Amino acid sequence: LGAPNTRLVFVCHGSIMRSAFSAQVARAAVPEHADRIVSTGTHANPGREAQATALAVAASLGVDLSSHQASSFAGIGLST
Repeated sequence: LGAPNTRLVFVCHGSIMRSAFSAQVARAAVPEHADRIVSTGTHANPGREAQATALAVAASLGVDLSSHQASSFAGIGLST
């Protein structure tokens, strides 16, 4: 995450399990860059909360997904 405009983007299908978990683990690992770490989904419903099983499994591993809201890959504004 060296350059100021660099983002670390985790992508899965719905942004309610895998990418949500991965992004939260990454944010905990590099909290100084947490605002540049994104979870998104290729078929996400923006605003949807993390899936219940993902919440439970993540919590058992010490990761809190309770405030997660899905975002759509098309809506995160990646430039090419």
